[in-house]
Amino acid sequence: MTLPDTHLPAARMVDGVRKYHTDGVEVRALDGVSLEFPRHRFTTVIGPSGSGKSTLLHCLAGLDRLTAGHVYLGELELSALGRTARTRVRRQQVGVVFQGFNLHPGFDIAQNIALPSVIAGRQPDIEWVDGIVTRLRLGHLLHRRPIELSGGEQQRVAAARALAGRPELILADEPTGNLDSGAAGDLLDILRLAVDDLEQTVILVTHNVAAASAADYLVVLVDGRVIEVADGPTVDEVNRLARLSTG
Repeated sequence: MTLPDTHLPAARMVDGVRKYHTDGVEVRALDGVSLEFPRHRFTTVIGPSGSGKSTLLHCLAGLDRLTAGHVYLGELELSALGRTARTRVRRQQVGVVFQGFNLHPGFDIAQNIALPSVIAGRQPDIEWVDGIVTRLRLGHLLHRRPIELSGGEQQRVAAARALAGRPELILADEPTGNLDSGAAGDLLDILRLAVDDLEQTVILVTHNVAAASAADYLVVLVDGRVIEVADGPTVDEVNRLARLSTG
């Protein structure tokens, strides 16, 4: 499934509300969020723990449903689809790097990286996949199982898996959290490459100011609400907004 109008944002949320109930108490993880995510650009969402960043990503991916409001991928209203249709769209158009690695324990690393393409019934682009494997320093690990890898290595595999199918939209939830500085830099470089050279769209959730500095577009989320947006932020703006996001 393709997105027919390239002038539309890659994704957008309109009046998004997501409520949870914990021990009889209502929690609004998202509280009236309206955002547009520009196509072919690198957007970073920052904010403190509990600000709703992961919930925002999960709703954009169709992994969670809004209590009220709307989510669109291009012209398609994702929030109007049932579970099966949302799953199909996600497999075709979205790559996700989770906080947890979610690797298949019975597959080796090469099979894990190829899994989204296999499930979607597509032939992987071997040259592109090889480039990802090289940049993320995974070549020597391809025939190992996830249990044989460190946490940082598993996160690099999870990132490679999300990128391997060249999806329209890449959603990354704290992907550098378990990586050393060198591997984190490599991962940010490959996400930047996906935007600049392959015209993909990246939305990155992070606490990391250095990772936030990679952004073309920066969103600050606090208590489930958007408190500021910066288009083309400078390093000084990123630092100011990072301080704002932590109170």
